[in-house]
Amino acid sequence: AFADVNSFNFILIAIALGGVFLIPSPRTYVIAIIGVFAGTFLLKSVEVFWSTHGIPAFTMPFNLVSLSLIYVLGIVQSPLLALNIRRTPEETLDDYLANVLRYPGSWRSLALPFSGKWRVWQAFDGKWTHQGSWRYAYDFVITDETGSTFKNDGASLDDYYAFRKPVLSPVRGRVVNVVHSQPDLPIGEVDKINNWGNWVIIHDPRGFYVEISHFVQDSIKVKQGDWVETGAFLGLCGNSGYSPQPHIHIQVQATEEIGSYTVPFSFTGFVCENRYFANHLPELDAIIEPAFLDKALDRKLSFILDQEFRFAVLKNGATSGELHLTVRMAPDGTFYFDSGDGQLYFGKNAGTFYFYRVDGNDERLNAFLVALPRLPLAFRAGMRWTDAVPVGAVVRGFRKATALFFGSFRHQLNQIEFNGTAVSENLIEGEIRAKMLNINGKTSVELDEFTGFKSVKMNGMELRKIENEITENSTAETQQTH
Repeated sequence: AFADVNSFNFILIAIALGGVFLIPSPRTYVIAIIGVFAGTFLLKSVEVFWSTHGIPAFTMPFNLVSLSLIYVLGIVQSPLLALNIRRTPEETLDDYLANVLRYPGSWRSLALPFSGKWRVWQAFDGKWTHQGSWRYAYDFVITDETGSTFKNDGASLDDYYAFRKPVLSPVRGRVVNVVHSQPDLPIGEVDKINNWGNWVIIHDPRGFYVEISHFVQDSIKVKQGDWVETGAFLGLCGNSGYSPQPHIHIQVQATEEIGSYTVPFSFTGFVCENRYFANHLPELDAIIEPAFLDKALDRKLSFILDQEFRFAVLKNGATSGELHLTVRMAPDGTFYFDSGDGQLYFGKNAGTFYFYRVDGNDERLNAFLVALPRLPLAFRAGMRWTDAVPVGAVVRGFRKATALFFGSFRHQLNQIEFNGTAVSENLIEGEIRAKMLNINGKTSVELDEFTGFKSVKMNGMELRKIENEITENSTAETQQTH
């Protein structure tokens, strides 16, 4: 077998399936072994069939087996497929695990359809009506300090805190259908025929439909064909249809028909117990509220192409060079800081600023990614949030190689958690932890008063912004002239 050049197909199959096109894991290695066995039989068949013509097999078994298995895994939407292939299988795994932990929500992301604090009354697979084809839905009510949804004896609709509260559009899109004439039923009565009561269905350009139910009769202010933006007023929360009490029902569906089967989704930019969630599913009985954009904070983290920043690099208090960053844009439209030796990709999405990843060989850029992997663009004193950091951004050398290798067999080894806290409008403190890797460190980021970052601290390293000397000298000359 070693003397047969065609046996190289087996090596190629093992490499392709075991670490390049699939995420390294025990299941991936099993698939690679299956691919090698399949390649063995295919190679022998090809050799027999073509031997009379003197045609070698070349890499035909490798191509047929690898492409066939990858195609099948793609058809079934297997999570094992690598969407972002890095330089090595270990780096691909590190990037994949960090992204899985960082972005747990769905691409079908919605803003909360209300303002203020509401309680999750029913979540996915709710025990009452969120079952079967309608399992992916949420119901929201308003409660007081005692957990009650009403005042007085609750006999009147006006006793309920949610009744006639504004309902807002959770997405930007086109209104495709509206029903607004169903009456609000008294407490204790439900409409089993017109289950949805008064409702609005909005088509999101990303490829799905959002349905919101139980509006107050004739309160809906949009009509079929209208374009709405996220946060636009739709109508008032009511008690029409199959509704035991006034509440907001929201679901995402694949078609525009009312009562269509539902599909998974998630909510963006909300706060629960002063903890921020960028894209997540709130738990049953959680009291949540939307985190509205802080325009001043948003401006500080708005960068323009060719904008330049200079940082003094300090290690344990001693200066060890400078870091020059220039804002660039990748072919896919993603912005990044370019240091010459590396690229730090960043962006904003649904009210959150993200550092996505670091490419290249400039390890100083990892300080930004580790110290502030994300920042809510909504300030609240003491607000907390959780993120994850790639192993390669924290550990180096043999320790990094060992962690990534064994992490392919047990993914939990590669999980580094980041916990951030908004201390003030310009100061964010963080902590990175990983029990299995024995990592426990502190980070600190101070925002500039106008644009960008004033200071970034991590593991004894500090990047301290150097003010533009030309601007300072010009300002001084101008003051002297006047």
